[in-house]
Amino acid sequence: MSARTHRPCLLRGPRRRPPGEAGAWLAPARAAAALSLAVLAAAQLAGCGQGRRPGRPEPAGRGEPVGPPAQITAGPGGGSLTSDDGGLTLVVPPDAVPAPTEFTVQRIASTAPGASSAWRVGPTGVDFSAPVSLVFRPALGRGIAGLAVDYQDATGYWVPASSNVTADAVARTLTVAATRLDASDWALVPASGARDLQGSFSLTQGVEIPFVAQGSAMLSFAGEDAVGSWYLVAGTATVPASIASGTSTCTPADVTVPLDTNVAEVDAAGTRFDWGIAARWSLTCVDGAGSTTTPWLATLFDSFGLNLPACARGYVGTPLVAPDRLQGTYAIDCGARGSVAATWDFAACPAAEGRSCPPSSACRSGASISCATGAPVCNDGPAAPDGTPCGTGRACSGGLCLPAP
Repeated sequence: MSARTHRPCLLRGPRRRPPGEAGAWLAPARAAAALSLAVLAAAQLAGCGQGRRPGRPEPAGRGEPVGPPAQITAGPGGGSLTSDDGGLTLVVPPDAVPAPTEFTVQRIASTAPGASSAWRVGPTGVDFSAPVSLVFRPALGRGIAGLAVDYQDATGYWVPASSNVTADAVARTLTVAATRLDASDWALVPASGARDLQGSFSLTQGVEIPFVAQGSAMLSFAGEDAVGSWYLVAGTATVPASIASGTSTCTPADVTVPLDTNVAEVDAAGTRFDWGIAARWSLTCVDGAGSTTTPWLATLFDSFGLNLPACARGYVGTPLVAPDRLQGTYAIDCGARGSVAATWDFAACPAAEGRSCPPSSACRSGASISCATGAPVCNDGPAAPDGTPCGTGRACSGGLCLPAP
């Protein structure tokens, strides 16, 4: 029972009208949000009509707080705070925030698969001028080998922190550097290993407002049965800073946005990879007469056939579908309305493909990329002496490259 077999069932249920049909592109925000959720529903309902397939990934509930939160008010001078169990330290470097800002860390009951420890951090949705560090440390006596960091997204799925992760075996820490905390709940989890895939994709969409998006995605192995294997897809997508729409010029509020997490599937025969790209951008468009509109731009790509169901669709050429590599192009042809095409290349831990350690590793010697956890992780060496220059106006402090005092 492949994803293609499920398609008639996928078009029923929550889908009242095809997202992306006339008017949907310039609809209010709720229509754009529904569009992304519809792509997710396509994967989630893959077993409809015959019950849910056991082992398929499901969203989890939010963990309940355990104990009081640790909190500080940090300003341009920075600061740090640690959870009551010592498992998570939040480091705010100097000049990360321009004004006093409240930061919190609180232990919560874990709902992440396989995890015993989880924490809630704040604030979310704040852009930091310098990366803050989330420093995770397992319980006393436990090393970091075989561990990874997951966060819970807005839909309830736990997905890996797949970039800017640094491991220090001597200090027994895994550190995530973040210029923005969009997720509040984090956990130390067993690493899923070589079954995870990551890489890049491109989307060329010519239906309604034409645009091209480039993106990166992490495919986290989430289970399998006799029919196929499941992956959770998370990542980001980026559009140009200026997008033409008829006589209007449109500017995205953010050119890079996170993907809504999707459930993708590889069939057991190794012939199909089914997935969707779920992202949306808020635009400000000005036409030749100076009139301004604020539409939403949303992706319309999925290989299940949920979006643009009346259009011809299929792979371009023969896709590569293997346990350690997914590569292909899929096109949707809507005739006079336009077309949609996506190209992707996902591989098992592509550490040798131009990846490098985060900027903070300029204050460490011998930093190198490792695939031990499935995702590329930077293994740190010894810290450089404090005060060592690491960039214009920056110096090493405690192994981190921070603004010089």
